Amino acid sequence: MRSLTLDLETGAIGRIRPHAPWTDLADWGRPGNRRPVAHKRVVYPEMGIAFLLREERVSGADLHFQAVDALGMMSAPGECEGFVPAQLRMVAASGAGMLVTVATTPDEIRARLGKAWEDKGAQYLGLAYERRGWELEFEFDADGVLSSAQLSYDKDGAR
Repeated sequence: MRSLTLDLETGAIGRIRPHAPWTDLADWGRPGNRRPVAHKRVVYPEMGIAFLLREERVSGADLHFQAVDALGMMSAPGECEGFVPAQLRMVAASGAGMLVTVATTPDEIRARLGKAWEDKGAQYLGLAYERRGWELEFEFDADGVLSSAQLSYDKDGAR
């Protein structure tokens, strides 16, 4: 299983940088979904991640800490055989890091990343952070359990 590391400066996950050609995912192994380019997502259920594609380039990623999302819908990695909840290491330029797992709380995210834009729905809590060229949003279910994290790159970002 490959370690998922998010560079908090660039938005890269491992060596997959924003707007990378989808073919850069080849060394991650065979995806768990069929026809990834046609479906605009490359799913690795054994890591709980789905890379999102736009015009055959990586436009973001969905990391799933549970097989179902905060609203009870099955996630793309959860639909595939061999789903394992994501574990994400977030690393700053200073080298300081934080491991994000299903047990991570909203307060821990706020303590590490600072004040967030918050969306409090009846069934979930979303914490969104905007960075230069990309955004990161965490979703917690009604019980405060981490469900997923979405990473999205600006569509007008540099390639």
